[in-house]
Parts: sequence; structure tokens; C-alpha cells
Amino acid sequence: MPHPLAAGARRHLPLLLALCLVAPLYLAWTWTGQLGAIDSDGPTYLMMAQHYAHGAADRSVTAIAASYVRFPPLYPQLLHWLGGADDLHRAHLLTCLCLLLGLAAFHAWLRLEGLAPWAAAWLPLALAAAPQTWLLGLLIQSEYLYLAARLLALAALAQYARDRRPE
Repeated sequence: MPHPLAAGARRHLPLLLALCLVAPLYLAWTWTGQLGAIDSDGPTYLMMAQHYAHGAADRSVTAIAASYVRFPPLYPQLLHWLGGADDLHRAHLLTCLCLLLGLAAFHAWLRLEGLAPWAAAWLPLALAAAPQTWLLGLLIQSEYLYLAARLLALAALAQYARDRRPE
């Protein structure tokens, strides 16, 4: 009789292979100490993260402006907590990890909806290979965090619906 861990590993093999392909490519692509674009939301998110990192003692114009920004605070808080407020490499790493989490959540949702393991691995790969996904990877923006949160919510709802189905 096969070991239960071996059966679980085989079930997740397509996802693991897809992530092993995508993760190093995206990490290498996004590992930069540059902002990406000055006309994106990235500078504002970094300004907010620096405001959270340095606290109320910072009375610079930037800190005051950051306290009036209308963006949701979760992404800048994550940047602050993970050291991305003052380190662009870490900021890009957080953004990339959000994308990878979103791809894994997409796969989980597709599997819960009944797609075969290999088919469920191809769709996240297709999303990862899309040119716009690659270009967004160069920016410090909350889109990948939003993507991951929404796909995790869909996977959780699909799991809940599956658990409530009568046998």
C-alpha cells in the first residue's frame, strides 16, 4: 500500500512542477533595486510603507502626504512588515510572492471545481506566461496581492461548497 504522503505528492505534482518552472523565472525577472515606473502606484505604496515604518515621529512632507493617501493600507503594511519600505528588492520579492500565491490558489480553485491535475496546472501557467503578467511583475503594485486574496477566497468557497455537499 502506498504511503499517504506519496499519494498527496503525486496529486500535487503538476502544481509543484508548474511552480518550479515559474518561480525562478519570476524571481529572477523581478529581482531589482529599481522602482519599475514612476507613474505607477508603486511610489505611493512605498511612501505609505515608509510612513508606517518610521511612525509619527517623521514629520516630513512625504510622511504627511502618506497619511492622506486613499489607498487601502494592507499592501503598504505588508511592505513595511517584510522590510520592503526601504528595500526595493524586498518590495519586489513581496509582489512576486503574492503572484506565486495567487497562481497556487488558482490551481487549488480549479482542482476543487473538478479540473484534472494537469489541466488545472496549465491555466495558471498560461496566466503566468501572459505578457501583461510579466510586465506587471516589474512594478511595485498591489494587483498581485488582490489576485491572491480573491483566488484564495474562491478556493475557500469551493472547499466550503464541497464540504457541504451531501454524500
